[in-house]
Amino acid sequence: MNNRQIPIFPLDIVVFPGEIIPLHIFEPRYLDLVKKIKEGKFDSFGINTQLHHDLQPVGTSMVLTEIKKEYGDGRIDIEVRGINRYLLEHFHTNMPGNTFPGGQVIDFPEDQADHPMENESLKQQIAELFKLLNIREKMPILTLPFHSYTWAPYIGLPLEKRYILLKTTDERERQAYIQKHVDQILPVLKEAEAVKKKVQSNGHLPEYYQKN
Repeated sequence: MNNRQIPIFPLDIVVFPGEIIPLHIFEPRYLDLVKKIKEGKFDSFGINTQLHHDLQPVGTSMVLTEIKKEYGDGRIDIEVRGINRYLLEHFHTNMPGNTFPGGQVIDFPEDQADHPMENESLKQQIAELFKLLNIREKMPILTLPFHSYTWAPYIGLPLEKRYILLKTTDERERQAYIQKHVDQILPVLKEAEAVKKKVQSNGHLPEYYQKN
């Protein structure tokens, strides 16, 4: 495992390896971080999840992929991509010699490429989930080999479940966790869609929903 020191950005989000996300940067210390990344002083930084105001130990290394917009008051919109997971061993509110937080981390070896999923029925369940969530633009990923981090951003996982998936070390266990989540959420979404269609066709709620 690789032990290294990196800047840390605590946020109320979970980012998976390979996931691309936008960030709006406005705090001076993180504007300073982006500046130093652009200058080549750092090649990456880490995002660690804050749950209930507690910083969680498993984080994701991020690289800056694009400066999307620069505002006149100094704020910027950027795009970043997750690379790999790590364990945060020591956290420093101020990284030595810098204005932003940092920490000593140990990288996790990633195993997901070794276990592509062969469960076609789950792929079809997720395809149905995409339609119900109205994210048809994500349908092309159905043609890719199934790896948990490829699909996890799009299946409606709440923050705590996203973090559980992130910190799970075995790819097969992560795939099983996704299966459990889909089995739980898909019937709920189907029922909601059925009620919606019923209301649209009748103009009123079914008798059962009027009583409950």
